[in-house]
Amino acid sequence: MKPSPLSDDDCNVFEINGNWYCYIPITKVSSTYLRRALPGRQFNIHTWQWYASDDSVPAPHDMNYLVALRDPVERWASGILEFWCRAYPNHTWLPDADYTWLFDQVEFDVHTRPQVDFLHPVDQTRCTWLWMDRAIETNSWFAQNNVVLRSVPPEDRNQGVSRPLIYFGPDGQRSEQAQPGWIASTPSAQIQSTIKYLLESDPANVERIRQYYQADYDLIESKFKTP
Repeated sequence: MKPSPLSDDDCNVFEINGNWYCYIPITKVSSTYLRRALPGRQFNIHTWQWYASDDSVPAPHDMNYLVALRDPVERWASGILEFWCRAYPNHTWLPDADYTWLFDQVEFDVHTRPQVDFLHPVDQTRCTWLWMDRAIETNSWFAQNNVVLRSVPPEDRNQGVSRPLIYFGPDGQRSEQAQPGWIASTPSAQIQSTIKYLLESDPANVERIRQYYQADYDLIESKFKTP
């Protein structure tokens, strides 16, 4: 079993109606938005203490968990976009290039780790499961439990295809302004359109992703049946 990809400061713990909840942020499942929008404090789930604080914490048997899940193929497409925008900003994406290697490996970094990997430290019998759609903030669970989500500006939501073009200097500098001799990142919309083409043009590519994330599909089916 791989170690959990959760960092020491990833989780939010908050109290509602006398019950404690720990939000488990799974990458590419609205995690950037929910970490900013949810109430509460940063929590280190590995050491069971507040992040950067020695205050007393709820007992493990009093903790509930909030987990959002997403269709694995959709999440992979978003995750591979995130990875390649960061790792290979000057790569030219063309639909007719050979991307067999992409579907041979499937998992490249934390943005493409299986969703089940994030749940290793979690008692799943105490989880509340949310399904991610285009407007997860409208999920009825928040209103039903009087959870007030903070307003998050669009620029802090990790917009994916809306992120600006980034220029990289010879010594790793980054800027949104062009500089002489600096390399421009590949527009993320170009990468996204290529990934979309690869998935829509060859069902075998989709099937390879589905097989890789079978454990995620099993979890989703057990909690939501067919989403």
